[in-house]
Amino acid sequence: MTVPTQCFRNEHTELSGMLQILEGICQAMESEALVAAEDIADMARFLENFSEIDHHGKEEDYLLPELSKIGMGADHGAVHKMLLEHQQALTLIERIQEAIAGMREGRNRMAEFCDASQEYISMSRRHLQLENEKLFDPLDQKLDPVSAESLSATLSSLQAEDQATGRYQSMHEALDRLRSRYLA
Repeated sequence: MTVPTQCFRNEHTELSGMLQILEGICQAMESEALVAAEDIADMARFLENFSEIDHHGKEEDYLLPELSKIGMGADHGAVHKMLLEHQQALTLIERIQEAIAGMREGRNRMAEFCDASQEYISMSRRHLQLENEKLFDPLDQKLDPVSAESLSATLSSLQAEDQATGRYQSMHEALDRLRSRYLA
């Protein structure tokens, strides 16, 4: 049986790992350990590109229409909350990027970076749980087999395109490097 949300669940696992790394970066900064500017830049790129543009974009473009088919349109409580949280995440990423820009200019914006990062981490963990339990589970149970197969095929095709272009390879290499530095 096809699990139409498997791609999203796999991305949630990656995003959870990224949240742990971001938490590790903040802990290192707060303990006054040296954190390379490249590490912060890599994390910011991952947040913006993978999390916000790609993952949330796929949810909004491909998941929402399928949720509507099972009676969970944009006005449904959990779906509405998901969309609001996507906007909140974008605002928090902008705050993180502003703090990074300030640090690049030589200003001490570490506290702002860590505060925005911690808010992002907390909100994202709640958000991932909401989606997994309140959106993905019902969709997996109620979506008709033809629609489930179509969604799975579409998401697999998108993933294959991304892999063929090598688009995520550098991001994943950076995450592996960050994981070894901040989660050791």
